[in-house]
Amino acid sequence: MSVDAISVIVPDVPEAARFLSAAFGWKLGDVFDGFAELDTGKVRLWLSGNAAVPTGIVDGLTLHHIVDDVDAAVEVARSNGAELVFGPVDTDYGMRSAVFKGPGMLLVDVCSYARAEPKDG
Repeated sequence: MSVDAISVIVPDVPEAARFLSAAFGWKLGDVFDGFAELDTGKVRLWLSGNAAVPTGIVDGLTLHHIVDDVDAAVEVARSNGAELVFGPVDTDYGMRSAVFKGPGMLLVDVCSYARAEPKDG
């Protein structure tokens, strides 16, 4: 059994879909009134303006986008208007990571399993 899609509630569905597609290279699928689908390559994101079952118990969500080169991905995201809030840094658990503010309460962690090569100097 696997997770095939994750629903994310955002205040502006078309803007969130455009932002996530441009900044992180996720393929935009169906878009219609109050809904958009993005294919991240491993899981689909379903964006909507409200919850099908509104519980009010989730404050936010972090999506982890694994890439080969965090620094290059950071430049692409920033050039498409993404707001960097942390990093890029090498973590103490063996990853390189940079976190962006997404729409609403969403954060996107662009990360890599490989640490950057140490720089002489």
